[in-house]
Amino acid sequence: MFRKVLGLDLLPGESPLSTRDPRFAYALLVDGLVRERGEAKLSEVLEIARRACVEAIAIDNVYELAPSVDGLRELLGALGCMPKLVQVTMIGDKTYPLSSLAASLGLGGEKLSPQQAAEVSARLAYMGIGSELVLFEKETKIIVSKGRSPAQGGMSLERYKRNVESLVTSKTREVREALERRGLDYDLFVTRGRFGIERSVFVVYAPRDKLYGVVKPLHDHDIQVRVEPIARQDPVFIPLSSPWRRRTPPRYLIVGVDPGVSTGVAALSLRGEIKLLM
Repeated sequence: MFRKVLGLDLLPGESPLSTRDPRFAYALLVDGLVRERGEAKLSEVLEIARRACVEAIAIDNVYELAPSVDGLRELLGALGCMPKLVQVTMIGDKTYPLSSLAASLGLGGEKLSPQQAAEVSARLAYMGIGSELVLFEKETKIIVSKGRSPAQGGMSLERYKRNVESLVTSKTREVREALERRGLDYDLFVTRGRFGIERSVFVVYAPRDKLYGVVKPLHDHDIQVRVEPIARQDPVFIPLSSPWRRRTPPRYLIVGVDPGVSTGVAALSLRGEIKLLM
């Protein structure tokens, strides 16, 4: 399901409510193998996630990363690769102790150290166990606008406006052409000025990760391009895989065969009930 997973566990004595950067144990799993492990501040852990471009961040409780949904959105939005946020202890609509899941799958014992818990979380997500907290819609907003407000008056102000609106118009055309080359559906809303477009907003009907290499954020002196995922009104947990189902008990049969020119076959249940006769 995921090639690259970063498993985390909040260290004892740390809190997401603290004014200082909380520390985590972490384990970076690539193709099922631990490539990196250790302890680091949250900001450093996020840099590891960004550098490795992980597909999922796995943890036993997502609110160890931030105390609110808005905080989690801000945290994920700051990462260029937009990994999925997975709570491995939530299966279906129930939560289970991480140690119990680890023991049932042969990944650890009753008591897990923070380092073990980080690795177990990574492995559970790698195996498709847990639920993703979906914070964003499968839509992305691209905003093209001026980079700063003009400070000078007179003719220089007019020249500045003409230049900026020309740049915004050109960049809007460039973004539109890039989206159309990729076959991405979008709606475009523009605010027009005297010399061109003052501001444009694209609503692209694709998740943020589908726009990598298509439209790049830009923060220039005169113009800026922001690429932002659209937040869900109601964040929801979605299982990574189908819920575990109780296996149907096997039904045994007794089969009798009489070979010959014409073959006879009879099948009976263990209670002697005839199920097939031919």
